[in-house]
Amino acid sequence: MYMPVGSLWRLYFFLILCSLLLYFVAGKVTSDNIQQNAIKDISHIHKLVEISSINQLHQLDTLLKTLGRRLYDIGLDNGGALKNAMDELIADNQSITAYGISTPDGKMIHNSLNLDNERLPNLLQTPETRETYLKALYSDGMVLGRTYFYDPLKQWIIPFRYALRDPQGTPLAVISLAIDVENENNPWAIGRKAEGFAVSITKQNADNDSYYSQYAYPDSFLPLGNKYKTYYSPPYPENEIVLAKQRIAESAGMNMERFMAREMPVHYIFSADTDWLEVISYNNRYELFTAISKEYRYINYSIYIAYVKYFFLFLLFNTVLFFIIRYIDKIQNISRVTLKHQASHDKLTNLPNRYYLDDQFHKWIKVSNKSSYSVIFLDMNNFKYINEYYGHSIGDRVLQILARRLQNCTTDNTLAVRQGGDEFIILVPHSDVAQLKTFSEHISNKFREKIVVDGIMLSLSGSMGIATSNQPGHPLEDLMKKADIAMHSAKNEHADYAFFTEELQQINDERTLIQEAMQQALDNDEMYMVYQPQVHAIDGQLHGVEALIRWTNPSLGTISPTDFIPLAEGSKLINNIGDFVIDTVFREISHIQSISKPFQISINVSVRQLRDVNLRRYLVDKANEYDIKPSNVTLEITENVFIDDFDQIQHILMQIKREGFKVSLDDFGTGYSSLSVLDKLPIDEIKIDRSFIQHIDSADNYNSFVESIVRIGHSLSIPTLAEGVENEEQVLSITACGCDLIQGYLFAKPMKKDQLEAYILDFNPYGRLVNNARTE
Repeated sequence: MYMPVGSLWRLYFFLILCSLLLYFVAGKVTSDNIQQNAIKDISHIHKLVEISSINQLHQLDTLLKTLGRRLYDIGLDNGGALKNAMDELIADNQSITAYGISTPDGKMIHNSLNLDNERLPNLLQTPETRETYLKALYSDGMVLGRTYFYDPLKQWIIPFRYALRDPQGTPLAVISLAIDVENENNPWAIGRKAEGFAVSITKQNADNDSYYSQYAYPDSFLPLGNKYKTYYSPPYPENEIVLAKQRIAESAGMNMERFMAREMPVHYIFSADTDWLEVISYNNRYELFTAISKEYRYINYSIYIAYVKYFFLFLLFNTVLFFIIRYIDKIQNISRVTLKHQASHDKLTNLPNRYYLDDQFHKWIKVSNKSSYSVIFLDMNNFKYINEYYGHSIGDRVLQILARRLQNCTTDNTLAVRQGGDEFIILVPHSDVAQLKTFSEHISNKFREKIVVDGIMLSLSGSMGIATSNQPGHPLEDLMKKADIAMHSAKNEHADYAFFTEELQQINDERTLIQEAMQQALDNDEMYMVYQPQVHAIDGQLHGVEALIRWTNPSLGTISPTDFIPLAEGSKLINNIGDFVIDTVFREISHIQSISKPFQISINVSVRQLRDVNLRRYLVDKANEYDIKPSNVTLEITENVFIDDFDQIQHILMQIKREGFKVSLDDFGTGYSSLSVLDKLPIDEIKIDRSFIQHIDSADNYNSFVESIVRIGHSLSIPTLAEGVENEEQVLSITACGCDLIQGYLFAKPMKKDQLEAYILDFNPYGRLVNNARTE
């Protein structure tokens, strides 16, 4: 399917825009998916850390309660048993780093071996432990203390405290367990197994609404330098807390009090030095915020990788698309040039065609840089009969040869165009008559050179009409019309070329009126037949009649056959008129012959009729229809039929002859020199042209010429007929030359069928006139 260049590249840019849109849409969808998957992953890790930590805290809570009941049973004064129980606890729980039992006033009374009694601080008096110690004294369950640096262990520890009470609920002692913040078994250590994620546990101090870091992983999450001291010791800055609460509330769609009460996780983005995506939840029991975070740059990196991948796909697609479009464009350019050439050049001869002429004429005028130019209209003579008798393949090859010859005759500034069929148009960039004559003669000579195709030798000729312009800007169409008129004049005059004149224009206008009227002449019964008798020169007996067509038009009056027959031959009307003549003559003569003796009928046949492949069949059918013997029918042809292709005409005449019809050579001596070929043709009669008869009694050379024609005819056993005899002197000269048949006004003028019927029925031989002529 062909697509215009602009549309093709518009399609390409449209596809680029579509692919760019697809790139951003795919990137956005992928980005959203990456973020959603990141939230899912963080939520999953958060859930694991939260469940694991809560379970461990519950286990520690249960452990401390169980331990408390056991220690109560042992008694605080039984140091050995009490120590054994606590040591068993540490042995069974590797997460516990140290333990201690202190009085309600904060003094340590029992401790693990890894603690130095002399260096143990009072827990109630130490700022980091005082708050949770007091809370443990007044709580029934385990209390989780804030992470702090415990100097006796030289470690950052997470404290767990439980108050040992008597049956009345009075605190007897406080059991404290310590877990190293870096211990792999601490409640939140499972978060370490999730690579790329940060675990942050924040402890709330409900009394003063301050917040401390309880646990953080990985270490890189913590500030540099003395990371634990600067991270675990001070509370979070108030502005960060306010901002975090605001973000959490916005993401949860509720205020902080409600969020903390529901203990449901939410995700949000917060900014520190960089952006983080975080899932956070709150545990009321232990006053803990559990947050799992992922640095947004990792998410952005995944998004970046996706965009890069899509960009390369986008780049690859558009690169491939570009080369595809460019390839298609290249193919289309080639096709466009080919199509343009095909549209502007004749496929058979490769000459420019009429479309090219109309399209490029003004450019040709500009390039030739001339103020005047000429148009030569060339039409081959009787070329259609080559196609009819030898086939179109032969005709096409002949046209190709003629086109090459024409191209060889032209110069760079001369434009040769095939108009169509066997017509050519030549544009010459000057109006010099002498040069145009020389150029036209050169073309004529080239075209007359023999052409051999598949063993068939052909001799062709053409007729050229020349119209010149001596003024700039003369319309091409006007010159072409004038050249066409001149070409038809050359064809009618059997000339190689003719120049346009105003006289030709006037004649053409008259012919146009005749041609237009002729279209309806047969339908309106305006044409009819007349007959002129022919007699024997010896005894004056009737030999036959020549059928002549006449035309009377209501507007134009009587029109001579010499005016309308050539026009009819230039169109298909000649075949219709020819059929009318044969049908009318056979029908009318059949009636006359039914009441008289048979006589010869002469019918004029044009060149176009003779070349019509249906003529022979039509003659036979009509002869049978009207009971006319073919031997009584003579077809008159002129010498001009031999000009273009003698072999073809000879073949046609042979076929007609085989059907029984006779052939007469009309107007002998006025055209083609046929003396050398008379013996090669099936000629039954020679008609001497009236131009010789008119001067036979006044000029010896005419008399000698007629006598020569008669002698040639007799030598070939071909009778001769003199037409146009108008006086007795001419009869005397004709008979003296030995002519066989006579026709002319002296004997009878052309007459209609009824007159001919009466003429034949009352016919008396012209014996006296002929004998007198012979006697004289």
